Amino acid sequence: MKILITGATGLIGQALATELLKNGDEVKVVSRNPKSFSFLPPSHTSAWDVGHTPIDLKFIENLDAIVHLMPLAPVRKVFRSKTP
Repeated sequence: MKILITGATGLIGQALATELLKNGDEVKVVSRNPKSFSFLPPSHTSAWDVGHTPIDLKFIENLDAIVHLMPLAPVRKVFRSKTP
């Protein structure tokens, strides 16, 4: 499965990403600091500062699941941006 994790720098997010990778899933993460995910290829990380910058819509195409672990994130506001 292709799975996006937000908040993957946290304790739960790191553990989840590790387990998903062990199971053979394709893991993508969005983070304010994508360089902190050196265990993932750069194509599987994207910079996103929720509430301040729009998410890269191409990065989140064709996902099977999104695990949203970012605390207190104004997701509705961000996803109201123009859709392709």
